[in-house]
Amino acid sequence: MFFLQGLLKISPAFIALSAAAVALVWVQPNLQDTLRTIEWSVLLFFTALFVMVGGLDAAGALNSVISALEWLNGVPLILFGVILIWLVAGLSAVVDNVPITIAFIPVIQGLGAHGMDIYPLWWALVFGAGFGGNGTIIGSTANIVVASISERTHTPITSKLWNKRGLPVMLVTCLVASVLYILLYPLFTR
Repeated sequence: MFFLQGLLKISPAFIALSAAAVALVWVQPNLQDTLRTIEWSVLLFFTALFVMVGGLDAAGALNSVISALEWLNGVPLILFGVILIWLVAGLSAVVDNVPITIAFIPVIQGLGAHGMDIYPLWWALVFGAGFGGNGTIIGSTANIVVASISERTHTPITSKLWNKRGLPVMLVTCLVASVLYILLYPLFTR
């Protein structure tokens, strides 16, 4: 259904919630067992992050980011994209990559409204958010879930251990993405 969302004119949230409802009706799990196994701390963490991003957007803080990035308008777009990869990667390592992506969507749209060609910037956002999330334990939703579940084992993944392994992976993948972005730049334009 996600592949058909544009054709059917329905939101991804509606598709996800509908699928979850159908699965619950079909499987009919024990409600108390299900509620006991939910990772409530992870859900509360992401709820707070999305509220924070929504609040920043409503307060106009994201417009400040657009204004701050507008000084780069004279920079060649290919270099702007590389800068965006690293900026978003750095932010995604500090804050989960999903809220950073959601926060940067209106920023990129705002840059487009000011006359910048934003098509290649979408790819820079994807690379920065995707690879930047590997840097720290809180950089990606999957990281948080895995680390949270690993706490129940004899070998939990600590933040220190993750940073030791994840940060070099983030730096190398962002470097490779930057080089490929430059080399394949014509493919990222319309």
